Order: sequence, then structure tokens, then C-alpha cells
Amino acid sequence: MSDYALFDMCPFTQVQIGGGGGGFESYVWTHGKCIRTYCKLYTAKFDETGKVYAEGCSLQFLGLTQLEILQNAELRRRTTQT
Repeated sequence: MSDYALFDMCPFTQVQIGGGGGGFESYVWTHGKCIRTYCKLYTAKFDETGKVYAEGCSLQFLGLTQLEILQNAELRRRTTQT
């Protein structure tokens, strides 16, 4: 099983690419594992009763309804089961 779970990826990870010849390095933005403990974008979504129904990167919730978020969470649950 992969170390990464669907919907558990951070779009803001920067990695070094290329050589360091002449003191120049190149960097590229890539998807890395979410570091939820330290990320200000990691959030919880609450329903009308105040109960948490989803947690994750706030960017993954943009423009989605509660039903769509719950469907994505169900997909994640099904694809990460062993």
C-alpha cells in the first residue's frame, strides 16, 4: 500500500531538481504528503449542528457542497482500505 492516501497530498511542496553546478539550484513545486500538524490550510468542515463531517486541506473543499465533500471522503475511505 502507498504511503500517500488519496486527498492527502499537499500542492505546496517544493523540491530541488538539477545539479548545484556554479551555485545554481532549480526548484519545482510538486505534490507531497500533507503535513497537517503544521499547515494553516488544514481545516475541519462542520455541519449545521456543529459536528465535524470532514477534515483536510481547505483547497480540496473549494467550491464543493457538503454532499460532494462527503462523497469524496467515502471514495477516499474505499480506496485506502487494505
